[in-house]
Amino acid sequence: MLRRDLFERSRPFPDAWVHDEWLAMTAAIGGGVDLLDEELVDYRQHGGNQIGVTTLDINGRAGRLRAPRTLRNERLLARAEALAERAPLLVPEPAPDVIRAVTEKRAHEQARSVLPAARMLRGVPVLREWCTGRYSRFGRGAQDVLRDLVQPV
Repeated sequence: MLRRDLFERSRPFPDAWVHDEWLAMTAAIGGGVDLLDEELVDYRQHGGNQIGVTTLDINGRAGRLRAPRTLRNERLLARAEALAERAPLLVPEPAPDVIRAVTEKRAHEQARSVLPAARMLRGVPVLREWCTGRYSRFGRGAQDVLRDLVQPV
């Protein structure tokens, strides 16, 4: 459920975001999310889902490490940039710590997007980024470190 004012202040929807994710993000950074302990709906998947839940076996996980990283990283950066551009314009304006977190997320995705194509040259920049704590704060921690070290461009 959402209020009409959330819908209005979230528009226009950035191309890089799925509409319901963008609505949830703008609500969350504006401090307007309430959580209920009660389940109100069942999640179901169907052929028309834009995004679905997948369970990967070992081959699927290995396949993700062999998949080129360029498109995924471009998408993550585009989302972080759209959020960083729009966050200060939201009404009510997000708290300063939220704006800092959004800015840090964009910096993290920028750092990931410029990693060298040569795997041997990625170690130092990935380690530098790991030391900032942003892999754990804005991603999947060691899983994303491994992905950034081994995935082809």
